[in-house]
Amino acid sequence: MNKFYLKDMQNKKIKKIIFLVEDRFTSRDYDRFGLEILQKEGFDVEVWDLTVALHPKFSYIPPDLSNYTGVIVFEDKKMVYKSLAELESDVLVLNMMSYSSSTLGVYRALSRSRAFYAVFNANSIPVSTKNKTWTSFLSERFRRMMIVGPSKAWRRLLFSLPYRWLGVRPADLILAGGQMSLNCEYPLDDRTEVFYGHTLDYDIYLKEREKSNKQQNIAVFLDEFYPFHPDCEMVIGGAPVSDEKYYAQLNDFFDLVEKETGLEVAVAAHPRSNYEEMPDFFKGRKCIRGKTADLVKNSRLVVSHCSTSSNFAVFFNKPVIFITCSELNKSSQGPYIKGKAQWFGKEPIFIDGSAKSDINWKFELTVNKEHYTNYRMAYIKTQDSKDVPLWQMFAERVKKGFTAGRDNGC
Repeated sequence: MNKFYLKDMQNKKIKKIIFLVEDRFTSRDYDRFGLEILQKEGFDVEVWDLTVALHPKFSYIPPDLSNYTGVIVFEDKKMVYKSLAELESDVLVLNMMSYSSSTLGVYRALSRSRAFYAVFNANSIPVSTKNKTWTSFLSERFRRMMIVGPSKAWRRLLFSLPYRWLGVRPADLILAGGQMSLNCEYPLDDRTEVFYGHTLDYDIYLKEREKSNKQQNIAVFLDEFYPFHPDCEMVIGGAPVSDEKYYAQLNDFFDLVEKETGLEVAVAAHPRSNYEEMPDFFKGRKCIRGKTADLVKNSRLVVSHCSTSSNFAVFFNKPVIFITCSELNKSSQGPYIKGKAQWFGKEPIFIDGSAKSDINWKFELTVNKEHYTNYRMAYIKTQDSKDVPLWQMFAERVKKGFTAGRDNGC
C-alpha cells in the first residue's frame, strides 16, 4: 500500500510562499495577492505560472502582464510535477487553481511533496439550487457531459471517487471569506484548518472608503467580457454568448436604463478585457478598466450579471439590477446569475425578452439592508474577521508555522 510522505511531528516554520496560478500573472494580481505585504513580513514569495504547461494552446496575453521578477513561467507539464514534488517542508504553496481534471496532476505532485499547501475560496459566489429536483439535476449533469464530450465526461466522473484514491492528500488550510465559503469541491477533511479572512475586493474597499465621494449621475455596468474572456475558452470550452448579439442586447437595455432613470450608463471594463483594441461595442459610452471600486462608490445604480465586483455595491449600499439573456441562461453562467440575484431578493431580468417592459423600477432601485447584510456574512466576510488587509492577517497566521505529522496514506 503506497504512502505519501509522512511529515515529522513538529512545528514547521515557513520561509517561502509559492502562488500557483493558471492565468497569466498581471500587475493587478500582484496587488490583490498582497505580494508586497508578504515580502515585508519576511517571506520569499514566488509565483509559478502554469498557464502554458497546462493549457499549451492558450495564447491570451493580458493588457497588464506583471514584470515581477519572482514569476516563474513553466512550459512543460513534467517539469511542473517534478518541481512540485521536490518542495520541502519550509514551503507553503497557495494553490489558486480549482480542483479539476486539468489540475489533478498538480494536486497529485503537490501531495507527494513535503510542502504544506493551502487552497483559496474567499472569492466564492452563490449558485442557484432553487426548485431543483433529482430529475432536473441528473438531466443537467447529462447535458453538460454531452457538451464537453465523452473523454472529458469520463474524467469528470472520476471525481466522484474519494480524492485519496486519486493520490491527492487534503489541503492543510483553506482561505475562506464568508460563512458559505466552505461550499466548495476542494480536497478537504476534518483536519484542514479554516482561515476566515475576507474577499479580495474587501481590501480594495478598505482603501477606497478613506477617499472622498464624487457622486455622479451614473449607472455602472460590471462587465464580464463574456464573448472574449480567456477563461471561457480555457474552462468551459468557449464563449457563452455571441458578441454581436450580446452587445446589441446590452446597449438596448442601457438605453432603457438611461431613459427610465435619467442616469448615464458607464462600463466598468473587466480587468482582463482589451476593448481599446476592439470595435466600439458600447456605442460611445465610457468604458473604464481598473476603476471599478471608484465607479461603484460614486454611482447611483449598479448593473451586473454575477460579477464578484458586485461586492462593491454591498460595501457602498448601491442598488443592483441583475441581468441575463437566453444564451447566458442556458450556459454554465445561468445558475450563478440566478443564484446571485436570489440573495438580493431579486430575479434576473432577461434583456432579450419582454420582461424589460415589466420592470418595477422603484423595487430595483431600492437597497434591502437585510439582504445586503446576509450576503455580506455569507460570501464576503464573517462578523469576527478583522478590518485589516487579508494578506496581513494571512502573514500573521503563516508565521505561527504548521504542525506536521498528518498521515496521508491511502
